[in-house]
Amino acid sequence: MKISTKKGDYLFTDIKNKRVRKDDKIIEALGMIDETIISIIEADSYEDIPYVQEIVEALSAIAGFVSGYKEGFDLSILLTKIEKDIESCPSTFKFNYPYKQKEKIALSNARVKVRALERALVAVNKTEVFYLPFINRLSDFMYCLQVKM
Repeated sequence: MKISTKKGDYLFTDIKNKRVRKDDKIIEALGMIDETIISIIEADSYEDIPYVQEIVEALSAIAGFVSGYKEGFDLSILLTKIEKDIESCPSTFKFNYPYKQKEKIALSNARVKVRALERALVAVNKTEVFYLPFINRLSDFMYCLQVKM
């Protein structure tokens, strides 16, 4: 794979045998996946996130699917794992603003990124897609990790 076309790309970029505008919803969603992955890895550098490598690999695979390079795949095993952890989360929801607590701030930032990613992925789909329940629960998982600290 070439890293660069050396054309500057201007308003357009390549994706699976076609050119799309750099502000296309798919490009926005792919960028959000990348940002989400980095925010989760950053949070993991402060506090070990269970299944972090599996989560990153799943998000990367979702990027492959969204961009047309990968077929659909099964997220049920990973979803079951995070669902089990969510079950042990305190049942009372409240907004949590972790002043001066770097570990909790990083987890909160990861949760916010996942929520933004969910909105971006919904924008590129006209119907329910296999990965949306995973993305939705991933934000809950990040929230639970933060409040359980």
